[in-house]
Amino acid sequence: MSDIIPDNFKTDHEKDFFIKAKIEEFKATVSFAQIALKAAMLINGGAAVAILAFMGNTWRKGNATTSPTESLWFFTGGIITAAFAAGVAYLAQHGFVLAKNENEHKSAMRWRVTSIVLIILSYIIFAFGAWEASSTFSDSRKSQSTSCTCEEAAAGGPSI
Repeated sequence: MSDIIPDNFKTDHEKDFFIKAKIEEFKATVSFAQIALKAAMLINGGAAVAILAFMGNTWRKGNATTSPTESLWFFTGGIITAAFAAGVAYLAQHGFVLAKNENEHKSAMRWRVTSIVLIILSYIIFAFGAWEASSTFSDSRKSQSTSCTCEEAAAGGPSI
């Protein structure tokens, strides 16, 4: 423990304060990591549920012109990526707890960086899914506004 405490502390009080500050810093880091993991799963999962509800409602009414299944695949990939990030974060934390030397600490640090990259990747996948869903809905609106029934065609085109 003494090798992590800087040498410039003169009193035990300063050392205790430093240790308590590091513990609180660690707790905050873990808390923010949990928030990032939960957010990645929540936004991708919520989007997947919304797409499924939309598809079910559209198909039930019988007016499904396009299907947003591609965006559903993106959101599912985002959920899986976030779940992997949670597993990798566990491995990183476990590695930090068991680290007995600098090499083991570096290994745990690589797991941590991998987890962070996976969380960011999950957010990026969500963005692609949202873009795909938006494009699908936009294309669907365009095809609905340009298509017309036989009655509308006889009357001179669709009524907008």
